[in-house]
Amino acid sequence: MIPILAPFACATFLAVTPVAADSGAAPAHPLRVVAVEGVPSDSLIHAEFLAGFDATLSAATFAIDAHSPGTDGPHGAVRANRFARESDDAEPSDEEWTLEVVVRAPPPYSVTRSRGSSRRVVAVDPQLRASRGMTVAVIVASPTDRDRHAKATTERFAFAFPQSVAPAQVLEPVPQGFRFPWREAGSACARLALEVLHHRSGDLGPNTRCDLTPAMRTRSVH
Repeated sequence: MIPILAPFACATFLAVTPVAADSGAAPAHPLRVVAVEGVPSDSLIHAEFLAGFDATLSAATFAIDAHSPGTDGPHGAVRANRFARESDDAEPSDEEWTLEVVVRAPPPYSVTRSRGSSRRVVAVDPQLRASRGMTVAVIVASPTDRDRHAKATTERFAFAFPQSVAPAQVLEPVPQGFRFPWREAGSACARLALEVLHHRSGDLGPNTRCDLTPAMRTRSVH
């Protein structure tokens, strides 16, 4: 089992009162994470993203969006996480589910300057991003899928962060870049993965959604 960063897990989940967490939960489904792809290669960004992703995916509970259709609990309700992540070196089992996550991260923010009919980049800040949003593909295969040689299920999502989460503070007088919260982005991607997994396993109602706060679901990323 990959170590869970307890402070981040607490910040994300334990601040929410588990008023609707299930007790006497059914046995967990073993889960193998096949890959997490598309995260920028910068070591600090990569580490921040995976810290949020790993902590959230391995947490005992996850928060429910109180505004999703069919939600049967009050604001702040949580559900038990029915999936137990396998260590990378564990032997594969016939009962395990597999998960692959592919993200499309926003590009770095750049400043361009026009000269006549041409434009050229005059400054790039890798710490800032040109967009507040991210898209993610969640690819899940159940034990039954493998038994039937069925294609893994792929679901795509888009989310964005409000400007107040991480405003740009540099590159004046054109502060259009966004200081992207990578740890929170990793956590949001993990919650979407948990949503797909629990929908597929039947442990979550088909219309019930995970709470992505502070991220917000969007139809597209601008």
